Amino acid sequence: MYLTIDKTVVAIDAVTCRERWVTNWEPKSTPLSPANRGVAIKDGHLVRGTSDGYLIALSMADGKLMWSRQIASPKAAST
Repeated sequence: MYLTIDKTVVAIDAVTCRERWVTNWEPKSTPLSPANRGVAIKDGHLVRGTSDGYLIALSMADGKLMWSRQIASPKAAST
């Protein structure tokens, strides 16, 4: 089971309810939106949006960052 809380993703073992791993995203710019929409699961990756306009992919196994792409800009959002 995977939970998102602001900048954090937590993996929980659904059988034992024990934490498997935790990872935190350090924002690279001013947050655009504090929305929390959870994660999508695809090919062993967790994909989620961040509050600073990035789309990130994490390894389901250990939470390591696989890739990140900026998909929104604080400058463009403020004009």
